[in-house]
Amino acid sequence: PLQPEQLVKSSYNFEFADLPEGYSERDLEECLMKNVAKLLLEFGHDFSLTGHQRKIVIDQQIHAVDIEFYHRGIPCILLVDLKIGSFKSEYVGQMNKYLNYYRENKMYPWEKPPIGIIICEYKGQEEVHYALGCLQNKIFVAEYKTKLPSEQEMQERLQQIRQPN
Repeated sequence: PLQPEQLVKSSYNFEFADLPEGYSERDLEECLMKNVAKLLLEFGHDFSLTGHQRKIVIDQQIHAVDIEFYHRGIPCILLVDLKIGSFKSEYVGQMNKYLNYYRENKMYPWEKPPIGIIICEYKGQEEVHYALGCLQNKIFVAEYKTKLPSEQEMQERLQQIRQPN
């Protein structure tokens, strides 16, 4: 069986999502749902879309999971939370709550525990490191791009990567 670390990318290319300036999380999600075939290709082999805006009720409060996938190779449910802007540590608490709910209420006995992916425009390595800490649930943070970076931006990023710490 595959391990979650083998499936989750650190960055996703949503260039096909021709979004206007100042788009919202809802705009991003709707655009991804209109382009499901391209979204599934970006995620990779053996992913299937099982829902979006999945409603769950916790303490009589309605919550919505942005995107729900299933991966045959693990097998498990993958929950995706889309965020505009930079990663914030409170996103982890929300995802952790969803994963605990799914593990207790939606998971079949033969499945592995659900996995969460928080996809935002920018993820600070230290912020992600400390926010995830020693959580028992599998939560990953990835970035997305709606436009490829310019040649100059790519060169600057390569220089940053190559510089010794």
